[in-house]
Amino acid sequence: MAQQQTMTLGQIQRNEALITAIQHEDASQIQALLHAGADPNVRRSQFEPPLHAAVRSNQPDIIRLLLHHGANALLRYKLGRTALHVACAEASDDAMATELLDILVAGRYNVDELGPKQNHLSLPDEQGQTPLHVAAQRGWTEACNVRFFEPVAVLLPYTNTIIHRSPVPAIDLNAATHPNDNAHRAEPSACNNSGKTPLDLALRNGHEAMARLLQAPDQARDQQ
Repeated sequence: MAQQQTMTLGQIQRNEALITAIQHEDASQIQALLHAGADPNVRRSQFEPPLHAAVRSNQPDIIRLLLHHGANALLRYKLGRTALHVACAEASDDAMATELLDILVAGRYNVDELGPKQNHLSLPDEQGQTPLHVAAQRGWTEACNVRFFEPVAVLLPYTNTIIHRSPVPAIDLNAATHPNDNAHRAEPSACNNSGKTPLDLALRNGHEAMARLLQAPDQARDQQ
C-alpha cells in the first residue's frame, strides 16, 4: 500500500504497461518501459510481479531482461511464493524448468532475506513448500539433478551503484562451497506444513526417477 501511495500516475501507468508487454511477450516494449522507469519489482493486488509473470509464461529472454534491470528473484507473491516456486510449478517441461532455474539462480537476489545457512533454493512459501517440493511434485528430474543438488557459490549482496546493475552476480570466492558442503544446496528432507518431504511428493505422484534422485542425490549424479 505504501508503494502505491508514493507512485505517480505516470509510474503506475508504466508499471501496468510493463505487465501488459510481458503478457504479449513484447521484449522491445519491455526494455523501453524499464529504461523509462517501470519498476521490475512492482507489487499490486491486481497483478503479479513482472518476474513472476514472465516465469509463469516461460519467457527466458524476458526473465534475463528483467533481472538485468534489477528484478529480485526472491520477491514473494501469493502464498509467499518466489519466482523459483513459479518456475518449478509452471515450466512446460523438465528442460524448460532447468533453463528457468539456471537463469534465476544466476540472477540478482537480495541475500539479506537469507539466513547464514539458507539459500534461495530452500526458501519455503506459506505452506512450507520449497521450490524442491514443487519440482518433485512435477517430476522435474533433470532440473533437480542439475540445479538443486549442484554446489553453488555464495553470492554477495548487491548495492544500488551502477557497477552492480548486471545480471551476473558478484561471487565471494573465499566463501564458495566445497563439493561436500551442503549449506548452499537444496534440502531434500525439508517438510512442508503437512509434514511431507519432496520425496513423499515424488512418490505420491509416481515419479520414480525423481524419488531415486531424492533418496541419494550424489549417487544418482555419479551414475550419469
